[in-house]
Amino acid sequence: MDVRERIVAALEVARGRMPDKVPNHFVSLRTKFIKIVEERLDIGEGDVVFDGGFDLTIAKAIGAESLKCGPGLVNYPAVRVPDSWFDRNKIQAAERHLYHTGCTGAITRREPARADEFDAWYVDGWVTNEDELERVRQLVEQLRPPPRETLDRFNKFAAMAISKGICPIPAVGGPFTDVLEGMGWSAFARAARKDIPLMRKFAGLSTDVAVLAISTICKETDVKVVHLPDDIAMKQNVILTPALMKDVFFDCYQRIAEAAHAHGGRIFLHTDGFVEPLIPALVDAGFDGLQCLESAAGVDVRRVKREWGDKLCLIGNVDCNRDLFYMAPAELKRQAADMVNDLKDGGGYIFGPSSTIYGAHPLENVLAIVEGWKEARDYR
Repeated sequence: MDVRERIVAALEVARGRMPDKVPNHFVSLRTKFIKIVEERLDIGEGDVVFDGGFDLTIAKAIGAESLKCGPGLVNYPAVRVPDSWFDRNKIQAAERHLYHTGCTGAITRREPARADEFDAWYVDGWVTNEDELERVRQLVEQLRPPPRETLDRFNKFAAMAISKGICPIPAVGGPFTDVLEGMGWSAFARAARKDIPLMRKFAGLSTDVAVLAISTICKETDVKVVHLPDDIAMKQNVILTPALMKDVFFDCYQRIAEAAHAHGGRIFLHTDGFVEPLIPALVDAGFDGLQCLESAAGVDVRRVKREWGDKLCLIGNVDCNRDLFYMAPAELKRQAADMVNDLKDGGGYIFGPSSTIYGAHPLENVLAIVEGWKEARDYR
């Protein structure tokens, strides 16, 4: 199997498929970490995976087999932060150029001094009523698939990357995060108590965006695997009750999974936090995999494997919050090998860190978990 076939086989555990060995998946690498790798590792010609637009060179150099590769392949319209939001929050005119937004309302602020770790910080949302939601609707109606040459270029890059042992996996934002960040936390909390219809309408519009992007990826690209980042839980528990999640968001998730499957694709959800109460509904919605499985939030991946491992591919679980910062490389290597050995039986497991790799993560520790995975990844 090549790396894409291996990932797809792991995601098809519910169909009884097995990969030839356990694949791995990394979420993302921050700029500061990339610079450290460039300075400290000898990057050989075989590690160069670059075409001027897409670049997986650093991921390949550290041993990643797949990496989330940014936004979905859709042309998004340019959007300005509404003046009313600037006025309401007393943002001075000289600073307004630092703020940006998209068609679903999330506002971010660029922090030039922190550009080595973050492109921008999330600060708020502007979609708080029906009139503002109507603006979102008008923006969503402008969305179009990218031109053929964009898709052809991605396919050419993906073929080159897969031939070198690493698969780019397109990411498409999910409706929960779009609604929460598009409204802002305060308005989101109010709507969850007093205006479920507004929240449900917003989720439907966000799902229209996701379905367009996912359909394009699975129909027009050769990767046909989608990473859906959509944080629906926090450290102690889910953000909304399971009943409210099912009422507002799980029909959206079913539409999203069906859009991938309709074109022969596979899709997995990424969420931080203690997500276990929602796993049965995620399985029912049709997701092929679940990524993060954050041990620092109390997720017991071995228990999840016992209960759901024949229905859902499990991805990640290496703790990025504590272990990857503070444990010794030898301990991390042993932990990674033990994890793979415990979870690989029956297929349906993709090894990897739970979340993003930052500059503060010691390079030796990142390399150690990859070595542990290599030691145990083969099926005997």
